[in-house]
Amino acid sequence: MTGHGPTLLTDFGEHTPLVREADVVAFGYRDVQDPATYTSKAVFDTDDHRMDLVDVRRRGFADAARIALDAVAGKDVEGVFVHFDVDVLDSEIMSAVDSPEAGGVLPDEAVEALRTWCNDPRVIGMEVTIYDPDRDPDRRCGKLLIDILVASLRGR
Repeated sequence: MTGHGPTLLTDFGEHTPLVREADVVAFGYRDVQDPATYTSKAVFDTDDHRMDLVDVRRRGFADAARIALDAVAGKDVEGVFVHFDVDVLDSEIMSAVDSPEAGGVLPDEAVEALRTWCNDPRVIGMEVTIYDPDRDPDRRCGKLLIDILVASLRGR
């Protein structure tokens, strides 16, 4: 969306980038150990707002989610779109992803952040990505993901 990564996925012609870096918040990330292995520009080498998982947990997920939303929902913004990569979840509970990593977000934490965003009128949409049903033969991870989304959207 911000124009970084493989050309096939990032080149939208005259519309590149689709989203300015300053209008993005990387929320709850934890995969910064070896930036040399990244295939696209690392999040800490951009103008994205950043809140790593340690910072989010320190603030509390609901408060951190509000701070993140306030950072990008300025007066000239018509709406905020939430992109939820399922691999942010701890691999002990969400192994059905292409890049599982331990030490991630727990289900209740995800619900707290997503509920905060989904109940805010500035949020106009959300997408959920990275879940891979081929890596989930008993559908345990898929069921967990549905539970997280249902709890997050309850009361919307």
